[in-house]
Amino acid sequence: MLSGATKAVPTLVGPRQPARIVTRVFDHRSRRPACYAGNAEPSLDEVIGDPMVRHLMARDGVVVESLMSLLDEVRLRLR
Repeated sequence: MLSGATKAVPTLVGPRQPARIVTRVFDHRSRRPACYAGNAEPSLDEVIGDPMVRHLMARDGVVVESLMSLLDEVRLRLR
């Protein structure tokens, strides 16, 4: 255990209140374009070429050619 670590213990004070559920709705108005300046998504080739992604794909038995074929098929269906 880490030194200085504390364990939180929940306590009840007064009558028990039902928990509130807060739902945030995200839509195009909640995303400010300035937040994404310079944070472009990598291309699919860059993602698939990443060594960590390749390692995970190999561990999961994903063959690059099969994945690319599937993506091409999906791309054609979405047109």
